[in-house]
Amino acid sequence: MSTLHWGITDATGESMVIEYVDGSIRLYRGRDLTVLTNDPALPQMNAINDYWKNIGGVNMLPGTVRSADRFVRASFFINHVPKDFEYDKAIGLVSSIMGTVSVPLGYELPGEPNVSSTQWRSISDATGGKYYFKFTESTGDFWIDLGRLRMNAGAPILKFNTALHPRATGCVNDMLEKTPGFTPMW
Repeated sequence: MSTLHWGITDATGESMVIEYVDGSIRLYRGRDLTVLTNDPALPQMNAINDYWKNIGGVNMLPGTVRSADRFVRASFFINHVPKDFEYDKAIGLVSSIMGTVSVPLGYELPGEPNVSSTQWRSISDATGGKYYFKFTESTGDFWIDLGRLRMNAGAPILKFNTALHPRATGCVNDMLEKTPGFTPMW
C-alpha cells in the first residue's frame, strides 16, 4: 500500500486530501489545503506548519529535504507571494515554488527511505483545463489542454506515452494516443 497522500482540487478551489494511515482511509476537505507532501499524516503536518508560522518565515525557514520541512517552505511561499499574476506568470510562480521544495535529482539520505529525489512535478489548472508536467531530467515542460479534448461519455481514452516523447515541450494534445482503459493491480 502506498503511504503517499493524494490531493484533488475542483474548479471552485475546494480540495480533498486522501491519505491511507494504519489501515484506514482519512479524508480532509477545504479551500485551505494548498500544500501537500508525502509524510507525516496531515494533522501532524499542520501542527509542524503552525509551529513555524509562529516563528515567522521571513527570517528563517526549515531547510532540509524531509517532507515536513518542504511542506513548511511551500506553505510559507504560497502564502507570501502576490496573488494577482497573469496566467503564464502564475503558472511560473507555482512552478518556482515547487522547485524550491523539490529534492535534487540523485540525492539520497541514508536510513531515510521516504526521502527520495523528485522525479517530476505537475500543476493542474482546474479552472483553465490544463495539466502541466515536468520531468526532473527534462529541460522543458509540456501540458495537455483538456478543453481541446472530447470528455463526453463514449469518447476515446487517450494517453501521452512519455517513453516515446521524452523531450516533449509545449502542448502535447496532438501526441495523445488511443488506449484501453486502466486495469487496477488488485
